[in-house]
Amino acid sequence: SQLSNGWAWAGAPLIGQTWNLDLCYEMGEAIGNETMMLGINGWYGPGLNLHRNPLGGRNFEYYSQDGVHGGYIAAAVVQGVVDMGGHVYLKHAFANEQETSRQGVATFMTEQSIREIYAKPFEIAVKKGHANGIMSSFNLIGISSSASYAVNQQLYVNEWGYEGFSVTDFWVDGNPMCGWPMGDLIRGGVLPLCAMG
Repeated sequence: SQLSNGWAWAGAPLIGQTWNLDLCYEMGEAIGNETMMLGINGWYGPGLNLHRNPLGGRNFEYYSQDGVHGGYIAAAVVQGVVDMGGHVYLKHAFANEQETSRQGVATFMTEQSIREIYAKPFEIAVKKGHANGIMSSFNLIGISSSASYAVNQQLYVNEWGYEGFSVTDFWVDGNPMCGWPMGDLIRGGVLPLCAMG
């Protein structure tokens, strides 16, 4: 995993296996410094989805199979990036644990499972890591996460106290995956942001 033309980092599961929040914070500091050295505005990361399936195509981007563990690891990394003046985009919010047919797949779950499992790492990274960006996901939980007022305003802002901004996952065939009513950015090939992973 790396920022474009940047240093290569160990995969997220290995970072999660350290259980070392100080080391994770130092990694975040280094990523924050790297964004400045490369002239990049932000990091499309870290990935906070869970290892729901051992064959998940993006498990290398996600810290853990446990939302609380992944959340604390992410919060340390995120705090390091933010302390260096960098921007993060926690991704992919949330329950985006499959790569096959992920565009528009309907993810069925209860509100309780969302809050206690799938949204938990995002919540911890916002509250403890002071994340300043969130990337929406392609999957549908009722409607597209990027278009959900309940998620983007009521959950992030009203409940978690989130003060950052959001970006859609990607512009696909002219469709920005339903930019949400308060949306700030649509991710496309022309933005000066750089993907890691």
